[in-house]
Amino acid sequence: MNDREKLAGAILIITVAAGIVTGMLGREKTGRTLPGKNQKETSDSCDQSRHQYINLDINTATREELMALPSIGPTRAGAIIDWRDRNGPFEEVEDLVQVKGIGNKTLAVIKKYICAGGSDRLSGE
Repeated sequence: MNDREKLAGAILIITVAAGIVTGMLGREKTGRTLPGKNQKETSDSCDQSRHQYINLDINTATREELMALPSIGPTRAGAIIDWRDRNGPFEEVEDLVQVKGIGNKTLAVIKKYICAGGSDRLSGE
């Protein structure tokens, strides 16, 4: 191995290590973990016995909980909550596309982490 290859290898190792540390710090900060390869994806209904971050209920989730989802930052989280406050609970996760800033691509990214439970409870039925 020449010096250039050794340097490239060292940079790669440092980059990977930094990514691992960043991921670990992010998980400690939020207390959330998203499902790994071996964890089961959710259906549309919320099963509260499952890990709380796999079945995040979009009808009761806080801004911070929504922001822990991939592709959801403060603006989108606020838009979800604003829509929910104005229109009532989401009947199904696909209803999220009615929220400004949430399209089919974003829905596809977060769908496996969310559910639309609590709609009966929130609507008073």
